[in-house]
Amino acid sequence: MSNPPARKVHDFTISVRATRLDDWQALYHMREEAAVRYNVLAMPYENPENVRERVSHQSANTYSLVAEAIWPDGKCQIAGNLGFSIGKLAEAHSGGFGIQVSTEFQGMGVGSALMAAMCEIADRWLDLHRIELEVFSDNQAGMALYKKFGFEIEATMRRYAFRDGAYTDAYIMGRIKPHHGRGSNL
Repeated sequence: MSNPPARKVHDFTISVRATRLDDWQALYHMREEAAVRYNVLAMPYENPENVRERVSHQSANTYSLVAEAIWPDGKCQIAGNLGFSIGKLAEAHSGGFGIQVSTEFQGMGVGSALMAAMCEIADRWLDLHRIELEVFSDNQAGMALYKKFGFEIEATMRRYAFRDGAYTDAYIMGRIKPHHGRGSNL
């Protein structure tokens, strides 16, 4: 699979690639940003070694992607990442994911670049029928991004997580692979 073409956005270009071991510190710092942590299932003050361990020990059914902002001078900065896991056994036709975008790069196409790369892998290489995620019910920007890629709200999980001193609801959002061509309508 060739990497998707880099896209010019603002003063930088966005390029998506596989996560490398040396990315772990940037991913740790991104997850510690208050606005990022608020919308992902993460506790403050996570041990950096836990992040390093997750990056260095990916399971065979997991894909980890990063979006890099590439500046005109050639400097690269990790702007977001997405982890995508394929289901097992009876759920082998499906996958789930989590995504985070650095506060500095939110609203600049980073999430869209990561989502497009994930959907390409799921649809054109893995032939997955379903992709799903959980999203906090107050994460309007996240839900708009997911809807742009065909995700729909399927269920509400009441009082799903304790976050910032209060219980909050979350939605399960799912996307069924768009049907192309002839064959089964699964």
